[in-house]
Amino acid sequence: MRINKIIGLSILVVSLKGQSLATDLANSTEKSNSLHFYCSAIGTGLTARTLDFVEEQLNIEPHQTRNIWIAGTFMFGVGLGKEYIWDRKLGKGVFSKADIFMNGIGILSGMMVKRCLNDWRERKKNELEYKKRILDN
Repeated sequence: MRINKIIGLSILVVSLKGQSLATDLANSTEKSNSLHFYCSAIGTGLTARTLDFVEEQLNIEPHQTRNIWIAGTFMFGVGLGKEYIWDRKLGKGVFSKADIFMNGIGILSGMMVKRCLNDWRERKKNELEYKKRILDN
């Protein structure tokens, strides 16, 4: 619950229209917020990795930054669609701006983690190539 208040206060400071979002964050349950966060973060990373894998299988040079942005956009559409269609139109849940906000935070976190994994993988590949060059000489 404490993190909801911190996020709510930061939104209030950053945005002039943050009052309704801050209220949504303060009133929403931590379980709901964490569920939206984790699903968006994991979904973004898995979608980006799937796009990388498909490009590798098709012998296309993976464009990892593009794949990360495609995955983030896709997951934002999924989250927004879930909130709008499932919660608002079908009435099977409670429409909340806080859930959309937590989806966005999860997507950004997933994008950052995927970018770090891409950089780590690239460093490992370069390190192996460097060691092969040293051994060949």
